[in-house]
Amino acid sequence: MSYLRIIPHLFSFILVLIIGFTSIGNTADSYFNKSEKAVVCKEPLPIFTLGENSNPNNKQVSKLCSCVWNEFPKGGWEQKTSEKIRNGNDPGWRGKGLIQRFSKALDKCGGYKL
Repeated sequence: MSYLRIIPHLFSFILVLIIGFTSIGNTADSYFNKSEKAVVCKEPLPIFTLGENSNPNNKQVSKLCSCVWNEFPKGGWEQKTSEKIRNGNDPGWRGKGLIQRFSKALDKCGGYKL
């Protein structure tokens, strides 16, 4: 994946980190918030955006959220850091490390194609 392809997503992910710090708790189901163009997962992932023209249905979002979460090692620092962000806690230096891992998982799970 070229860096030019990652840059727009990096900006989105930084925005997601900011949104993640202000949202607390988990949701019952994963869904796509159409007004904010944001994905909200039942898994403790940060709220994140997709491409500008993305409009996934709830089934696609559920599948994407589950896939991204399961790309991270169970109980590993990625899941712990993701959960901290989702709960509005400071992830520390691991927050920066999560950006690349999250982007890679999102790509592998087809998030950039939705």
